[in-house]
Amino acid sequence: MTVRLTTDPGYRLEYIVGHEAWYADANKMVDPNPYLGVAKAADEGGCAWEFQIADRTEAIGRPAIQVQIFDDAFAALVELAPVFAVFADEGPTTLAEVREILDRFGFVDATARTSPYGAERAMGEAARLRAKAAELTAAADRIEDEAGTTGR
Repeated sequence: MTVRLTTDPGYRLEYIVGHEAWYADANKMVDPNPYLGVAKAADEGGCAWEFQIADRTEAIGRPAIQVQIFDDAFAALVELAPVFAVFADEGPTTLAEVREILDRFGFVDATARTSPYGAERAMGEAARLRAKAAELTAAADRIEDEAGTTGR
C-alpha cells in the first residue's frame, strides 16, 4: 500500500498532463512529446521545484519515459524518494502508469483543460501560431535553397 505524501504548509504536490492542456497544440511546436509536469506548487503561485516526465516511445522505439530535471529542482529527488522507489520497483514505461503512481501518493491533477480565454480565442491563437510556424518553415526553406542545401 502506498502512503500519501505530505509537503510543507503553503504547498501542494501536483502534476499537469501537458498533452491534455488547452495549450497543448502550441507546446507541440517546441516539443511534440507528451509529458507530465510534476511540481511542488505554492498556494500563492510559483513553485519550490518542478520537473518533467516525458514520453520518449517514438524516439526509443519501445515504451519509454524520461525524467527531465534542472539543477535547481534536485530537492525534488530527495523529497520524492518514496515515489522514485516505487518507479524503480514497478518500472512504469508509460505516462498513464506514472500518473497512477502519482495519484496513489496524493498528487493532484492540476491540468487546465479549458482555456481561460474561451475556446474561440484559444483556437484563434492556435491558428496564429500555426501560420507563424508555416511562415518560418518557408523562410528556412528559402535560405536552404539559396545556400544550395536542404534540411529535408
